Amino acid sequence: MRIPIFFILICVITSRAELVFEPGTIKENIDSGEQWEEIIIVWNNGERAVRFRICCEIIGEPDNRDLNNQQFQKIESLPPSRDDPGQIIAQYERILNYTHGLTSTMDGHIYGCSTSEVRVRAINVENGEIVADWECCSQPYSIEWVKNEFWINEYPTGRIFRYDREGELLGQFEIEIQRIIGMAYDGRNRILINSFIDDTIHILNLENLQEVGEIEYHPATENRRIYDIKWIEAHKGGHLWGINRGAMIQINVDEEGNTSNIQTIETDFRESSGLAHDGEHMWIGGYRPNIWAQIDDGVEEIYWITCDPKEGEVEADGEFELVLNFNSAWMNNGVYEFRIVVSTDEDGNSEYRIRILLNASELSQCEDDVSLPDNLKLSTFPNPFNSSTTISYTLQQPLPISLQVFGINGRLIETLVDGVMSTGRQSVVWDADGFGAGVYFVRIKDEYGMMKEEIQKVTLLK
Repeated sequence: MRIPIFFILICVITSRAELVFEPGTIKENIDSGEQWEEIIIVWNNGERAVRFRICCEIIGEPDNRDLNNQQFQKIESLPPSRDDPGQIIAQYERILNYTHGLTSTMDGHIYGCSTSEVRVRAINVENGEIVADWECCSQPYSIEWVKNEFWINEYPTGRIFRYDREGELLGQFEIEIQRIIGMAYDGRNRILINSFIDDTIHILNLENLQEVGEIEYHPATENRRIYDIKWIEAHKGGHLWGINRGAMIQINVDEEGNTSNIQTIETDFRESSGLAHDGEHMWIGGYRPNIWAQIDDGVEEIYWITCDPKEGEVEADGEFELVLNFNSAWMNNGVYEFRIVVSTDEDGNSEYRIRILLNASELSQCEDDVSLPDNLKLSTFPNPFNSSTTISYTLQQPLPISLQVFGINGRLIETLVDGVMSTGRQSVVWDADGFGAGVYFVRIKDEYGMMKEEIQKVTLLK
């Protein structure tokens, strides 16, 4: 029996500058475990080319507790694994002396900090070429990529310095936790801080830096101390990783904060304390020997959402397709909320945010062919028309409705309805006096996804 999952996708753009986003067709009926893609057209209506970077963030999911969610289940329900955990895939020498912390920007670059050189350097994961080199705060012990900026702590104090990709200082703050030896951003709204003083991982709310929980990791490491830590969302059976003098330890954390060992991968790099994940493999960095190594972690990553491209440039009056890839494997019933953040080099480094809601619900008692709810009975009259036409639709209950007109090239022309409308037959007049003759498309949908989205072609005569 096919078990469908229904998804609702809503895009909300908060921007004030040059880029315009248009979501493509939304798929309504998804099989459990299916992978699919959606396309958003991004158009630059400015007068110059714009460089951009794109990342995906998970900001909400069903039963999201203080620590994690229901993905932490029995060990026998772990995702598939690879055959060669611990295999050295690549290694590069003399990148930094006395590397203590590593992080990844998830775009093919690994960054590390050195206490002796007081610097940050980055390499291309494909060839080891150095792609960044800048000075940072004194005694940098750990580094983490947090919402498009680097956080670097000054050991042994609780001061944390914020830098952009080019090494420009964005600011600093201080927390009560001292002797920080590892940091991990969970991809949502929490930062994990590992302290040498109490061998405890402290969980802080990213907005106010208040502590909201702790993780006692010793039961999962056989009382071995871990140094740098990383939270890998794509490792559904055990998100937390730590490093102990060359041993990489994967840890499962349940909703109560209890920990258990998933696997321990011993390596030959005994004096390594930096840890990172490039999206597929782990990286460790150390000071004896002075090597950064890419190592197979043995885990098949499961990403609920990825985007392509991750960076690039769009010419003035040009456009590109932003492809969102979805994977419903390991999703629970309920609402998942994602955010696509597009950062540009416009004045003030503009940031655009696309909010995506996926409402996943299993239907255990269903036939192979699942019928979707009634449609909205969209109609336009007259069509073709000269200067105006009346667009009508029917609601079975009050719903938030979006009624928009698009040009033949897919660009949004005008929004006619955007809000909650009452039950019954509704109509709105589109005054097209200011638009040229041609073909247009009227699209209507409800933001809850209870009714079928409809698109109708209309022709404006002059």
